[in-house]
Amino acid sequence: MYCRNCGSDVPSLNTTCTKCGFLPLTGNSYCQECGQITGINQEYCSYCNTDLRHLEEAYFTNKNYVNKVNDDVPNAGANIAACCSLPFTGGLPIVGLILYLVWKDNKPNAANSVCLWSLFPFIFIVLFYILFFILGGLSAFL
Repeated sequence: MYCRNCGSDVPSLNTTCTKCGFLPLTGNSYCQECGQITGINQEYCSYCNTDLRHLEEAYFTNKNYVNKVNDDVPNAGANIAACCSLPFTGGLPIVGLILYLVWKDNKPNAANSVCLWSLFPFIFIVLFYILFFILGGLSAFL
């Protein structure tokens, strides 16, 4: 698939273009199937005869498309909840793990973000306890 805005190759309909940052069907300058230049009001690609699609058509043909793209962003509330729940769960990143498992297929970006936000404090706590007990044990001998 190609971006209709800049003509770059994009992996799927649900990802933004890495070159221009737009959704693949946002523009009208290139064909989404072959990447050739098209006219603004052109309905079919003159190179590959593909029906040229637009973002509005993608929304109406697949109503989950726009919602899925907009929902797969890191959720600040979930990240803070995963980070701050460690004292209440015995220092284990349970909230982050649960949210990661729930979101990993439908919202991979949000799932990775919440996983990282729950692992950083967990790693910090583990390192703190290791240093505390090592330094605490060493100071008893001094």
